[in-house]
Amino acid sequence: MAATASNAVASAVERSTSQASFLLKTSRPGLWATSVWFYLLPLGRHQVFHRTGFWLGLLYVTLPLGLLLYGWNDIADAEVDHLNPRKGTFLFGARGSREQLRRLPLGIALLQSILSLRSWF
Repeated sequence: MAATASNAVASAVERSTSQASFLLKTSRPGLWATSVWFYLLPLGRHQVFHRTGFWLGLLYVTLPLGLLLYGWNDIADAEVDHLNPRKGTFLFGARGSREQLRRLPLGIALLQSILSLRSWF
């Protein structure tokens, strides 16, 4: 009985880790430096490092924006991406299963909703 419970917990942790890795790879962390650069570029010599909004914006242009942009791309290009040998990396994105890609819009919407609600408070 204890072994079954232990196996169930291990399986749940593995699924969560797999889903987190999929979402992270989908957001293309290899391209975050470019996103951050484009975010910083118009700020020039402005003193913004002490503002909370600056740091929230900087955070947003990494995982949330990457997931929104590249996640939708992965959904639209699922058939072609399945054949792409570069997929499955942090630069070229995740190679998601049909189930992961099916659930991806919900993950994108939840993350965007959480951040939208956070900006109200």
